[in-house]
Amino acid sequence: MPKPNLPKDTSVSDSRHQPSVHRRATRLGVLSLGVLAFGAFPAAVAASAASLVPATTAVLPDAAVTTPPALATPASTPPSSSVPAASASEGWKPPVVTVVAAARNRLTPVYQTATATKPFASLDNRKNFSGRHVFLVLAQEGNAYKVQIPMRPNGRTGYVKAGDVTLYQHDYAMFVDLSEHTLIVYKGGKEIQREVVAVGTAKYPTPTGSFFLRELAKPGNPRGAYGPWAFGLSAYSNVLQTFGRGDGQIGIHGTNQPGALGTNASHGCIRMKNASITKLAQTLPQGVPIDIVP
Repeated sequence: MPKPNLPKDTSVSDSRHQPSVHRRATRLGVLSLGVLAFGAFPAAVAASAASLVPATTAVLPDAAVTTPPALATPASTPPSSSVPAASASEGWKPPVVTVVAAARNRLTPVYQTATATKPFASLDNRKNFSGRHVFLVLAQEGNAYKVQIPMRPNGRTGYVKAGDVTLYQHDYAMFVDLSEHTLIVYKGGKEIQREVVAVGTAKYPTPTGSFFLRELAKPGNPRGAYGPWAFGLSAYSNVLQTFGRGDGQIGIHGTNQPGALGTNASHGCIRMKNASITKLAQTLPQGVPIDIVP
Protein backbone atom coordinates (compact mmCIF):
# COMPACT_ATOMS: atom_id res chain seq x y z
CA MET A 1 0.00 0.00 0.00
CA PRO A 2 1.79 3.16 -1.14
CA LYS A 3 2.18 6.12 1.18
CA PRO A 4 0.29 9.25 0.11
CA ASN A 5 2.02 12.59 -0.26
CA LEU A 6 1.57 14.41 3.03
CA PRO A 7 1.99 18.08 3.90
CA LYS A 8 5.20 18.69 5.82
CA ASP A 9 3.45 19.69 9.00
CA THR A 10 1.48 16.43 9.18
CA SER A 11 3.88 13.92 7.65
CA VAL A 12 5.12 11.14 9.85
CA SER A 13 8.58 9.64 9.76
CA ASP A 14 9.07 5.93 10.31
CA SER A 15 10.36 6.68 13.79
CA ARG A 16 6.91 7.95 14.73
CA HIS A 17 5.58 4.42 14.24
CA GLN A 18 8.61 2.74 15.78
CA PRO A 19 8.17 3.23 19.55
CA SER A 20 11.28 3.11 21.66
CA VAL A 21 12.19 -0.13 23.38
CA HIS A 22 11.30 -0.20 27.07
CA ARG A 23 13.33 -2.13 29.62
CA ARG A 24 11.27 -1.65 32.76
CA ALA A 25 10.83 -5.21 34.01
CA THR A 26 8.40 -4.14 36.70
CA ARG A 27 5.86 -3.15 34.01
CA LEU A 28 5.26 -6.71 32.80
CA GLY A 29 2.55 -8.40 34.83
CA VAL A 30 1.53 -11.88 33.67
CA LEU A 31 -1.10 -14.02 35.28
CA SER A 32 -0.29 -17.59 36.20
CA LEU A 33 -3.20 -19.18 34.35
CA GLY A 34 -4.07 -17.23 31.27
CA VAL A 35 -5.14 -13.61 31.67
CA LEU A 36 -2.46 -11.01 31.07
CA ALA A 37 -2.27 -8.36 33.76
CA PHE A 38 -0.57 -5.37 32.19
CA GLY A 39 0.12 -3.66 35.49
CA ALA A 40 1.80 -4.77 38.72
CA PHE A 41 4.12 -7.70 38.49
CA PRO A 42 3.61 -11.06 40.28
CA ALA A 43 6.77 -12.01 42.14
CA ALA A 44 6.78 -15.45 40.52
CA VAL A 45 7.75 -14.01 37.14
CA ALA A 46 9.42 -10.76 38.16
CA ALA A 47 12.87 -12.29 38.16
CA SER A 48 12.52 -13.65 34.61
CA ALA A 49 11.22 -10.55 32.81
CA ALA A 50 13.88 -8.94 30.66
CA SER A 51 12.47 -6.37 28.25
CA LEU A 52 9.45 -4.85 26.57
CA VAL A 53 9.44 -4.29 22.85
CA PRO A 54 7.39 -2.32 20.29
CA ALA A 55 4.53 -3.97 18.45
CA THR A 56 5.91 -2.71 15.16
CA THR A 57 9.31 -4.35 15.54
CA ALA A 58 9.52 -5.74 12.03
CA VAL A 59 6.68 -4.25 10.01
CA LEU A 60 5.62 -0.62 10.03
CA PRO A 61 2.06 0.50 9.28
CA ASP A 62 1.38 0.39 5.56
CA ALA A 63 0.60 4.07 5.14
CA ALA A 64 0.20 7.30 7.04
CA VAL A 65 -2.97 9.24 6.27
CA THR A 66 -4.25 12.70 7.01
CA THR A 67 -7.94 11.98 6.32
CA PRO A 68 -9.40 8.53 7.05
CA PRO A 69 -11.01 6.92 4.00
CA ALA A 70 -14.75 6.23 4.00
CA LEU A 71 -15.42 7.41 7.52
CA ALA A 72 -19.11 7.67 6.88
CA THR A 73 -19.00 4.03 7.96
CA PRO A 74 -16.80 2.40 10.58
CA ALA A 75 -13.26 1.53 9.59
CA SER A 76 -13.82 -1.95 10.98
CA THR A 77 -16.62 -3.94 12.61
CA PRO A 78 -18.39 -1.71 15.16
CA PRO A 79 -17.47 -2.66 18.73
CA SER A 80 -20.06 -4.53 20.75
CA SER A 81 -20.35 -6.81 23.73
CA SER A 82 -20.85 -9.71 21.36
CA VAL A 83 -20.54 -10.28 17.64
CA PRO A 84 -23.82 -11.50 16.12
CA ALA A 85 -24.36 -13.46 12.92
CA ALA A 86 -21.08 -15.23 12.27
CA SER A 87 -20.23 -18.35 14.24
CA ALA A 88 -17.54 -19.46 11.79
CA SER A 89 -15.01 -17.69 9.62
CA GLU A 90 -16.97 -18.48 6.46
CA GLY A 91 -19.73 -16.13 7.64
CA TRP A 92 -17.41 -13.24 8.48
CA LYS A 93 -15.68 -10.80 6.16
CA PRO A 94 -12.52 -9.08 7.38
CA PRO A 95 -12.11 -5.32 6.93
CA VAL A 96 -9.68 -4.59 4.10
CA VAL A 97 -8.56 -1.23 5.48
CA THR A 98 -8.40 -0.17 9.12
CA VAL A 99 -7.53 3.35 10.21
CA VAL A 100 -5.63 3.70 13.48
CA ALA A 101 -5.02 6.81 15.57
CA ALA A 102 -1.66 6.78 17.36
CA ALA A 103 -0.94 9.03 20.33
CA ARG A 104 1.29 12.02 19.53
CA ASN A 105 2.06 12.93 23.12
CA ARG A 106 2.63 11.10 26.38
CA LEU A 107 -0.93 11.83 27.53
CA THR A 108 -3.96 11.47 25.26
CA PRO A 109 -7.24 13.01 26.50
CA VAL A 110 -10.40 11.08 25.61
CA TYR A 111 -13.79 12.84 25.45
CA GLN A 112 -17.41 11.73 25.64
CA THR A 113 -18.41 13.77 22.57
CA ALA A 114 -16.66 15.43 19.66
CA THR A 115 -17.32 18.89 21.07
CA ALA A 116 -16.63 18.20 24.76
CA THR A 117 -13.94 20.33 26.35
CA LYS A 118 -13.31 18.23 29.46
CA PRO A 119 -11.94 14.69 28.98
CA PHE A 120 -13.32 11.76 30.97
CA ALA A 121 -9.99 9.93 30.73
CA SER A 122 -6.37 10.53 29.79
CA LEU A 123 -4.27 7.60 28.60
CA ASP A 124 -0.57 7.57 29.44
CA ASN A 125 1.88 6.06 26.92
CA ARG A 126 4.04 4.89 29.80
CA LYS A 127 1.33 2.34 30.56
CA ASN A 128 1.47 0.78 27.10
CA PHE A 129 4.09 -1.88 26.43
CA SER A 130 4.62 -0.70 22.86
CA GLY A 131 5.38 2.83 23.99
CA ARG A 132 2.29 4.57 22.67
CA HIS A 133 -1.48 4.12 22.83
CA VAL A 134 -3.48 3.48 19.68
CA PHE A 135 -7.20 3.63 18.93
CA LEU A 136 -9.35 2.22 16.12
CA VAL A 137 -10.93 5.08 14.19
CA LEU A 138 -14.66 4.64 13.57
CA ALA A 139 -15.73 8.06 12.27
CA GLN A 140 -14.68 11.69 12.00
CA GLU A 141 -16.71 14.56 13.49
CA GLY A 142 -15.21 17.99 12.92
CA ASN A 143 -11.72 18.08 14.40
CA ALA A 144 -12.26 14.91 16.44
CA TYR A 145 -12.30 11.20 15.72
CA LYS A 146 -14.71 8.71 17.21
CA VAL A 147 -12.55 5.79 18.30
CA GLN A 148 -12.70 2.47 20.05
CA ILE A 149 -10.69 2.78 23.26
CA PRO A 150 -8.94 0.13 25.38
CA MET A 151 -11.07 0.55 28.50
CA ARG A 152 -13.88 -1.23 30.29
CA PRO A 153 -16.61 -1.96 29.40
CA ASN A 154 -15.55 -3.94 26.36
CA GLY A 155 -16.23 -2.13 23.09
CA ARG A 156 -16.20 1.30 24.74
CA THR A 157 -15.89 4.31 22.45
CA GLY A 158 -14.88 7.92 22.89
CA TYR A 159 -13.42 10.85 20.98
CA VAL A 160 -9.85 12.02 20.54
CA LYS A 161 -8.88 15.39 19.09
CA ALA A 162 -7.16 15.37 15.70
CA GLY A 163 -4.24 17.36 17.09
CA ASP A 164 -3.51 14.70 19.72
CA VAL A 165 -3.08 11.78 17.32
CA THR A 166 -1.47 10.74 14.07
CA LEU A 167 -3.40 8.50 11.68
CA TYR A 168 -2.11 5.51 9.78
CA GLN A 169 -3.80 2.64 8.00
CA HIS A 170 -3.09 -1.05 7.43
CA ASP A 171 -4.82 -4.04 5.87
CA TYR A 172 -4.51 -6.73 8.56
CA ALA A 173 -7.39 -8.30 10.50
CA MET A 174 -7.87 -11.24 12.86
CA PHE A 175 -10.73 -13.58 13.64
CA VAL A 176 -11.12 -16.06 16.49
CA ASP A 177 -13.80 -18.77 16.60
CA LEU A 178 -13.94 -19.98 20.20
CA SER A 179 -16.00 -23.09 19.52
CA GLU A 180 -13.62 -24.14 16.76
CA HIS A 181 -10.50 -23.11 18.72
CA THR A 182 -9.29 -21.33 15.60
CA LEU A 183 -7.46 -18.04 15.03
CA ILE A 184 -7.18 -16.67 11.50
CA VAL A 185 -5.08 -13.75 10.27
CA TYR A 186 -5.97 -11.80 7.12
CA LYS A 187 -4.10 -9.33 4.97
CA GLY A 188 -5.95 -7.37 2.32
CA GLY A 189 -9.01 -9.50 2.99
CA LYS A 190 -7.17 -12.77 2.28
CA GLU A 191 -6.26 -15.42 4.82
CA ILE A 192 -2.51 -15.64 5.47
CA GLN A 193 -2.32 -17.68 8.69
CA ARG A 194 -4.58 -20.13 10.55
CA GLU A 195 -3.84 -21.51 14.01
CA VAL A 196 -5.32 -23.93 16.52
CA VAL A 197 -5.54 -22.14 19.86
CA ALA A 198 -6.51 -22.69 23.48
CA VAL A 199 -9.19 -20.37 24.88
CA GLY A 200 -10.95 -19.66 28.17
CA THR A 201 -12.81 -22.25 30.20
CA ALA A 202 -16.56 -22.21 30.83
CA LYS A 203 -15.91 -20.60 34.22
CA TYR A 204 -13.51 -18.01 32.83
CA PRO A 205 -14.59 -17.54 29.21
CA THR A 206 -12.75 -15.52 26.61
CA PRO A 207 -14.90 -12.43 25.96
CA THR A 208 -16.55 -12.12 22.57
CA GLY A 209 -16.78 -8.92 20.56
CA SER A 210 -14.73 -6.60 18.38
CA PHE A 211 -11.38 -5.61 19.82
CA PHE A 212 -7.88 -4.70 18.64
CA LEU A 213 -4.23 -5.42 19.33
CA ARG A 214 -3.31 -2.81 21.89
CA GLU A 215 0.33 -3.62 22.69
CA LEU A 216 3.07 -6.22 22.49
CA ALA A 217 5.22 -7.49 25.35
CA LYS A 218 8.21 -9.83 25.45
CA PRO A 219 8.34 -12.04 28.55
CA GLY A 220 11.81 -12.62 29.88
CA ASN A 221 11.55 -16.41 29.67
CA PRO A 222 10.60 -17.49 26.12
CA ARG A 223 10.12 -21.06 27.37
CA GLY A 224 7.75 -20.04 30.13
CA ALA A 225 3.97 -20.21 30.37
CA TYR A 226 3.55 -17.23 28.05
CA GLY A 227 6.08 -18.15 25.41
CA PRO A 228 8.29 -15.59 23.66
CA TRP A 229 5.63 -12.94 22.94
CA ALA A 230 2.32 -11.68 24.33
CA PHE A 231 -0.10 -9.31 22.63
CA GLY A 232 -2.33 -7.29 24.93
CA LEU A 233 -5.84 -6.76 23.56
CA SER A 234 -8.34 -3.99 24.18
CA ALA A 235 -10.52 -6.74 25.70
CA TYR A 236 -11.06 -7.46 29.38
CA SER A 237 -12.43 -10.50 31.18
CA ASN A 238 -16.14 -10.26 31.92
CA VAL A 239 -15.64 -12.48 34.97
CA LEU A 240 -12.36 -11.35 36.52
CA GLN A 241 -12.19 -7.68 37.39
CA THR A 242 -8.76 -8.22 38.92
CA PHE A 243 -6.34 -11.11 38.82
CA GLY A 244 -2.77 -11.50 39.98
CA ARG A 245 -2.61 -7.79 40.88
CA GLY A 246 -3.64 -6.97 37.32
CA ASP A 247 -6.90 -5.69 35.83
CA GLY A 248 -8.03 -8.77 33.88
CA GLN A 249 -6.85 -7.63 30.46
CA ILE A 250 -7.00 -10.38 27.83
CA GLY A 251 -4.01 -11.33 25.72
CA ILE A 252 -2.80 -13.60 22.94
CA HIS A 253 0.43 -15.35 23.86
CA GLY A 254 2.59 -18.42 23.41
CA THR A 255 2.60 -21.42 25.71
CA ASN A 256 4.79 -24.08 27.26
CA GLN A 257 1.84 -26.52 27.15
CA PRO A 258 1.21 -27.09 23.44
CA GLY A 259 -0.80 -30.18 24.29
CA ALA A 260 -3.60 -27.93 25.58
CA LEU A 261 -4.05 -26.21 22.23
CA GLY A 262 -7.46 -26.92 20.78
CA THR A 263 -9.09 -26.99 24.23
CA ASN A 264 -10.69 -24.64 26.75
CA ALA A 265 -7.79 -24.23 29.15
CA SER A 266 -7.16 -20.60 30.14
CA HIS A 267 -8.66 -17.89 32.33
CA GLY A 268 -9.60 -15.98 29.19
CA CYS A 269 -6.41 -15.54 27.17
CA ILE A 270 -5.81 -17.07 23.75
CA ARG A 271 -2.79 -19.37 23.63
CA MET A 272 -0.97 -20.47 20.51
CA LYS A 273 2.24 -22.19 19.40
CA ASN A 274 5.39 -20.26 20.18
CA ALA A 275 6.53 -20.31 16.56
CA SER A 276 3.16 -18.89 15.51
CA ILE A 277 3.09 -16.04 18.05
CA THR A 278 6.65 -15.17 17.03
CA LYS A 279 5.54 -14.90 13.42
CA LEU A 280 2.69 -12.59 14.39
CA ALA A 281 4.95 -10.46 16.58
CA GLN A 282 7.25 -9.93 13.61
CA THR A 283 4.37 -9.11 11.26
CA LEU A 284 1.48 -7.24 12.85
CA PRO A 285 1.38 -3.54 13.72
CA GLN A 286 -0.53 -2.10 16.65
CA GLY A 287 -4.21 -1.54 16.03
CA VAL A 288 -5.11 -4.75 14.19
CA PRO A 289 -8.85 -5.42 14.65
CA ILE A 290 -9.73 -8.82 16.08
CA ASP A 291 -13.27 -10.22 16.18
CA ILE A 292 -13.92 -13.02 18.65
CA VAL A 293 -17.10 -15.07 18.23
CA PRO A 294 -18.59 -17.83 20.42
